[in-house]
Parts: sequence; structure tokens; C-alpha cells
Amino acid sequence: SEDAQLLTPQDNNDMDDEYKEDFKSNEENEVDEIIYKDIRDQMSRNPTPSLLDNTAEVVVLHGYIILFVVVFPLMPLLALINNYFEIGIDYYNLLHSQRPVPFSSNGIGVWKSVISTFNIVAVFSNIALLTWRTTLISELIGGGQYADLKLVIWYFMVCIILVGAQLILRSAIDDKSENTRQSIKRQEQCEKYLIRNPVKANKVKKNKMKKMEE
Repeated sequence: SEDAQLLTPQDNNDMDDEYKEDFKSNEENEVDEIIYKDIRDQMSRNPTPSLLDNTAEVVVLHGYIILFVVVFPLMPLLALINNYFEIGIDYYNLLHSQRPVPFSSNGIGVWKSVISTFNIVAVFSNIALLTWRTTLISELIGGGQYADLKLVIWYFMVCIILVGAQLILRSAIDDKSENTRQSIKRQEQCEKYLIRNPVKANKVKKNKMKKMEE
């Protein structure tokens, strides 16, 4: 039909007009015009910022804060101010860069293990700084002949207690809400009945046909 035919671009048209003619099925088709403008707009923008780089920035910042907060107690406040501006920058980048390509992901991946490791190592680093780089703990437990031994015993006892408290809190506090559990269960059911079962049935059918041919 006439609507299905593509208009032939004129030789004297520039490159944009040639692409435009490819996307238009007729001169009155507004949908094709919108699609054309959107594609040209996306092509003219800068690439989407790397999700890996953005996540790495946040994780590294978290590591500096939690590992050495005793050295500079105002660090969390400065990090909060930094994150406020970071949100604005990321918001601007999302609006003025190419549209991100969506893909499925199971949480934050390996970053969860990295953050968990930071949280445990931070206990040992901060308690060590308090124990041997300040006089607070020495004044608390007192001096004497076995002062160094007392510091070592105090250090390991406090670290074990705090790490144990972390592990208890992790097991006691569920990281998935009821709505999240229901969504995951629904997704698993959809994958089972809409994808896995038809594929399995198709394989069984092909095997039966092969046996019949033999």
C-alpha cells in the first residue's frame, strides 16, 4: 500500500533528511516523526555514566569513613554533604546523557561482600587506633606491670564482642521486606510456568520426534 512505502530521499538533502525519510512512512505520520527526533536526540548526547564507577565511588567513600572515623570524627558529616552534591550531579547526568540500557540484577552483587568486609575490618582498625594511638584506654584500664598485656586482652575482647554483635544483627534483621519476597516469588513462578516449562516441553517433544524417526 501507499502508507507502507518509504519515501525516496532527494539527492540534494543532507544526511539528517535521509535518515528522516527512512523513519517516515508518509508525511502525516506523527509517530515516526517523534521516534526519529528521539533517536537523533539520544545519538547527540554523551554516553551514559558507568554504573560501576558510580558504585565504586560510594563504596570507597564508605570504606574511608568506616575504617578511619576515629582519626577524623567529622568525616561522616563531610561525606553526607558530598553525597548531597553527588545526587545532584547524578541526576543531571541521567537527564542529559543517553538513556541507560536496563538489565536485570540480583542486588548490588559483589559490592555487598565488600561492604560487609569493610564493616568487620573497621572494628579492628578503630579499636586499634583507640587502644594504641590514644591514652583513653590506658587511663581506663590503668597501668602497672602488665599494662601492655592488659591492652592486648582488652583489644581482642572488645573486637570479638563488637564483631559478634554485628553478626547477630545481620541474622536478626531481615534484608527483604514482605513485598519484596512476594515479588521474588511471583517472578520465580512466572519463569517456571512461562519460560522453563515450555522449553522443557519443547525438548521432550523434539526427543520423541527423533525417536519416532529412528
